[in-house]
Amino acid sequence: PEDPLSTNLNWLMLDATEILQQIYSRFDHLAFISATLTSDHNFDYAINQLALGNLHPLEYIGKSTFNMAKHLKVLAVKDMPSPDSEAYEEAIDQILINDLKSKQHVLVLMTNLEKIHDVFVAIMNTPELKDFEILAQGLSGSNNRIAKRFVIAKKAIIIGADSFWEGIDFHDCRIDAVFAARLPFESPEQPEVRLRQRRLEDRGIDVFTKDTLPRAVIRFRQGMGRLIRGEQDHGQFVILDPRLWTKNYGDAFLQIIPVKIEKISKKELKKKLKDE
Repeated sequence: PEDPLSTNLNWLMLDATEILQQIYSRFDHLAFISATLTSDHNFDYAINQLALGNLHPLEYIGKSTFNMAKHLKVLAVKDMPSPDSEAYEEAIDQILINDLKSKQHVLVLMTNLEKIHDVFVAIMNTPELKDFEILAQGLSGSNNRIAKRFVIAKKAIIIGADSFWEGIDFHDCRIDAVFAARLPFESPEQPEVRLRQRRLEDRGIDVFTKDTLPRAVIRFRQGMGRLIRGEQDHGQFVILDPRLWTKNYGDAFLQIIPVKIEKISKKELKKKLKDE
């Protein structure tokens, strides 16, 4: 707090099992239905997070009749620099500045609020994007206000994280393209993440495979879901993080992409975005 004589107290519930079980006890039947309940083709992570183990739930993965390939195109840029380098941030800036002219509504998904600020500052006054209203989480008002301005604008770009991956409602506004700037791993520097991971480590649980990776995979799937909300929607999901191909865990993300991925170079991206 700014006042040196005041103190903020924050609390976090690390284990909601008892409360969830109290809620479940009020019902004779429970049904959990979602497109993002599974990770690695099973419900283990969701069952654990929702404290459903003792209820021994029946599991069913339905087959979709929706022809996703007609509505969704997935592009993966294969020659991006390392995500930890300054060149990577510069490459993202240049893609947004130079390749979006043909688009109307674009969502850029980040994983770090500080990086959102950096990208926003880098692109906000560029002449190439003068026709776009550029909105950034934490800088352009509340998330609801950002969503409303996005819908109203003829051409707009949102740079966001967190809830913009998971489910902001843009009503009937069609999104042309979603850019996943990075694979959506949580920052281990966040206090709540550190506490949760330490608790898992104390129980002898492999934090990465049992918690970090499933969370990122589900969020990745949710981010892709920002594009296709109904039968009238079409769009492109663009993956800029090269770790999709260079790390062993990349397969976990590749497996949940429902259409064929087209690997392209940075030079090819502008034409691919224009063609759609």
